[in-house]
Amino acid sequence: PREECVHSIGQLQPSASVQLAAAILRGIAGASPAEGTIVGSGVRPVSPTAERRRHAVSSARIRIQTNGPLIIEGGVPLRDQEGSEIATPPGGRPYALCRCGVSARKPFCDGSHKTCDFDGTLAT
Repeated sequence: PREECVHSIGQLQPSASVQLAAAILRGIAGASPAEGTIVGSGVRPVSPTAERRRHAVSSARIRIQTNGPLIIEGGVPLRDQEGSEIATPPGGRPYALCRCGVSARKPFCDGSHKTCDFDGTLAT
């Protein structure tokens, strides 16, 4: 679940970084897995709220820095495992999430990846 991603963000394996980015985007969209899916002879409707959230995804960007953090752009809200919002930079400015597990400011990056021999090479 997306709530576990931020809570248990230790040192991520390269493929886990991609999975985390995908989970964040799914969380932004906010749709249940069943919404908009084909069921029997019909399609489950997408709620207006889910549609607005999906629109928000269009401005959301997650960049994976080489041997560094995930850069979150587009005013993406961040929530902890209990659903409480975590303060991010005002005005929708980008922020960085730690991937190395060493940051003293988790879940945010503090640059520790530069000194801890973090290898964030993505799996292929």
